[in-house]
Amino acid sequence: MAGKPRTGKARKAVRARRATVRKAAPAVAPRRAKSMHMSLFAAFLFVFIVATFNYITAAITYAVHLPVYLDTWATSLAVMIAGLWAGVAGGVLYNVAMAYFSWGSTQWVWAFSSIWVAFATWMLYKDGWLTFKEPSKLLLSGLVIAVTNTFIVFSISIMAFGKYPTYGSTIYIQEALYKMLPSPAIASFGETLLVNIADKLVSLSLATAVFTYLPNKFKAYFHNKW
Repeated sequence: MAGKPRTGKARKAVRARRATVRKAAPAVAPRRAKSMHMSLFAAFLFVFIVATFNYITAAITYAVHLPVYLDTWATSLAVMIAGLWAGVAGGVLYNVAMAYFSWGSTQWVWAFSSIWVAFATWMLYKDGWLTFKEPSKLLLSGLVIAVTNTFIVFSISIMAFGKYPTYGSTIYIQEALYKMLPSPAIASFGETLLVNIADKLVSLSLATAVFTYLPNKFKAYFHNKW
């Protein structure tokens, strides 16, 4: 059934509505741009916080000579909250910043270790292994990351610096191992492995605990940025 022809007043009303829509459209763009800008700012802030948390815990453990590093737990937490690239970004920023301000410019290569930790965390998390509901899987996850990262650390140290890895706050472990087995390579590898096992078990447990008790809205907000 054909519609009734529009009267002059009806046509004017339609044109007026269209004009109103056209005027309102440009005003939407700035609000959308502002929202995107705030999202980008939140992403950068998130990465900065991850690097800062890694630094704080690493500085504490180094100062009191604990046999752990605790400089990747926030990297793992970032992966669990916001995805792989958030963890990679936070880990890389931490290592690059420490190399620039403290360790020495060539030390940035340790970022590859953090990248591996982020990637391993991502694989284990998406397969449901990082949960206190299955402690055996969480324990095995820590051991897997520790063993693989030991080989990565050992390889980086030899290829980049031509020497076996040492860590100031845990050098006493290497010295004790050397007394039992007088081989610099075995002592260094043993120290790196033992400290990595302790470190990754504590780091993954800490990251899982924090992730478990974070509000779901917080986790969802940052997840949407990556």
